[in-house]
Amino acid sequence: MGSVIYDFLTESPLFDGSLISDKFKSVDEHSLLKALEDYRDFVLKSLATIEEEAKEDESGTKIFSGSQRTSLDLLKQAAFYVHRFVIPDPR
Repeated sequence: MGSVIYDFLTESPLFDGSLISDKFKSVDEHSLLKALEDYRDFVLKSLATIEEEAKEDESGTKIFSGSQRTSLDLLKQAAFYVHRFVIPDPR
């Protein structure tokens, strides 16, 4: 079974390899903000499924962050070791 987030992102410009390589320079700000808002809305709508997937997945280490802010540096460092890092909505 795939991840609902992965399934969403494969259809999103946020997961487009050429746009990522280009650091989204070719995407206007409005379109990029819309893609991010769509992703946020999807995650909030699918939160129960996403949480269940994270709990059921036995393939790797998971961290559920209890802090309000998780630094980008910590997420980068953990990327090699942690299969899932679940953080709260920053809004």
